[in-house]
Amino acid sequence: MSQILLSDLAVEQLSEMPAQIGRFMLDSLQRLRTFPRSAPRVPVEGYESFRQITVRSYRAIYCYFEEKNEVRVYCILHVRRRLPSPELLKYQLF
Repeated sequence: MSQILLSDLAVEQLSEMPAQIGRFMLDSLQRLRTFPRSAPRVPVEGYESFRQITVRSYRAIYCYFEEKNEVRVYCILHVRRRLPSPELLKYQLF
C-alpha cells in the first residue's frame, strides 16, 4: 500500500472547503493507497506527471512516486480555480 502525503498547501485548502466535501475528498484520497494510478492525468500541457481526483466540484492534484511508494497531494482546489504552475507545485512542503 502506498503512503499518502499532503502538502501544507493541500492541508490548508482542505480545511477551507465544506466539511462534507472534505470528508469525501479524504475518502477518495485513501483509495489511492491501493490504486495510486487509478485517477486520470491532468489534461493540461506542463502537468503530464500529475494526476487528479475530482470530488464534487473540487479536485486534488497529486503525483505517484513508485520508487518510494508515495502519493504526494500537492493541492486541493475548486475546479473553476486556476491551477498553480507545475513549478510551484513541485516545491511544496510536506
